[in-house]
Amino acid sequence: MKTPEYLAPLREELAAALKQADNAWSFDIFKHTPKLESFTKECLRVFTPSGKKPLQLRSTGRTLSPGTKFSLPAQQAHLDPDNYPNPNIFDGYRFCDPQSGACDIRGTITPSAKWLIFGIGTSACPARLLATRISQTLFFKVLRKYDLRLKLDNGQPEVVYAATNMFVNFNTQMYVKSASI
Repeated sequence: MKTPEYLAPLREELAAALKQADNAWSFDIFKHTPKLESFTKECLRVFTPSGKKPLQLRSTGRTLSPGTKFSLPAQQAHLDPDNYPNPNIFDGYRFCDPQSGACDIRGTITPSAKWLIFGIGTSACPARLLATRISQTLFFKVLRKYDLRLKLDNGQPEVVYAATNMFVNFNTQMYVKSASI
């Protein structure tokens, strides 16, 4: 994990949320995980996934050739200092309210010109809430069971690109051991 300082606070939040839910996993557990909500949104902002989709633009009278690719400038919007202060610095609590500590899921799943993770307008991903919650559940399950650390010399994983998609190098190694919770 590139930002191990978030492990302990996120584990504590998970333990408290599980305790409030009588150790039962349910959708309601996320009502008690504002740090996870903010951490998730910050991960999506900094490590913006991208994809490609063929498109015909009938509304403008133009037709793109079959196979023409396009994408939204999501990473540019997410790293724009007019949209986010200090955009090149990862801050897992960026989206938590400083007074209450709250962070609402609507901020993560509501598309806008500043937040393009799931697209925008009528083409926005209809499963964005489900995708977010599944990702968070998987993250919490791994966080609860394992201590993870990247095996790196310089502290930064190598990034590789495939077309417009960015990935951590598949040869990156990790140290994995049972968590000491």
